[in-house]
Amino acid sequence: MRYFNLPDLGEGLLEAEIIEWHVASGDSVAADQILVTVETAKAIVEIPSPREGVVAAMFGQPGDIVHVGEPLVEYVSDGHESQTVVGELHVAARSEASEDRFIIGAAQAPGTRGPVRATPSVRALAKRLNVDIGRVTGSGPQGLISAADIERVAKLEKEKGPSIPLRGVRRFMAKSMALSRDHVVPVTINDDCNLANWPDGTDPTLRLLKAIVSGCEAEPILNSWLDN
Repeated sequence: MRYFNLPDLGEGLLEAEIIEWHVASGDSVAADQILVTVETAKAIVEIPSPREGVVAAMFGQPGDIVHVGEPLVEYVSDGHESQTVVGELHVAARSEASEDRFIIGAAQAPGTRGPVRATPSVRALAKRLNVDIGRVTGSGPQGLISAADIERVAKLEKEKGPSIPLRGVRRFMAKSMALSRDHVVPVTINDDCNLANWPDGTDPTLRLLKAIVSGCEAEPILNSWLDN
C-alpha cells in the first residue's frame, strides 16, 4: 500500500474535514500511529496509520474537505510493493508568473468553477486586502478578476463585518437544511398565545424586538447569514 485513502468512517458519512496533521513529510511512522484528526458530521475522529513506513506526502491542509476514497497520505516506496495506484490521482499543478501580461489560470468551462483567472498584481491586492480570491466572481472576459472586483468584495466584507468559515457540524447542518429547503414543500405553522397578563399598553412587536436584540447580544452568530 503506497497510498492511504480516507477510509469509510461509518454511519453513511461520505466526507470529513481535516482538523490537524500529526505527521510531516519525511516522518517515520509506526502502524496504528495517529496520522491526522478529522471532523465529520458526527464527531472528531483520529485516523491511525495502517502500516509502518515513511511519509512521502500528505494530501490536504487543515480546513480542507476530503471524501471517502480520496488519498490522505503517500508512503515512500520500499521497492517491494506494487507501484499500481487504483484510480487516478489528481494533483493540481501550480503556475507562477512575475509579470502582469500573464494570466494565471485557464478559462473555465460554463457552469463549472475552474481555476481563478487573475494577474499577479490583482492576486497581491487580494492578499493585501485579506480577500479570498477564490470566492470572487470576475467581471472581465472569461471570468478575469480585476482590481475593481477585489476592491468591491473588500468593501462589502468591511461593511458586513468579519466572516468565519462554516466548518464541522455547522457545515453539515447547513448542507442538510439547504437540501431540505430545496426538496421539501415549505409549511407555515401558526399558533395563538394568551397575552392577557401583559401590562396595558405593552407592544408585542417592541417586546419581540427587544428579545431578538438580547439573543443576539448573548449569541452574536444569530445576527449573521450564510454567504454562498
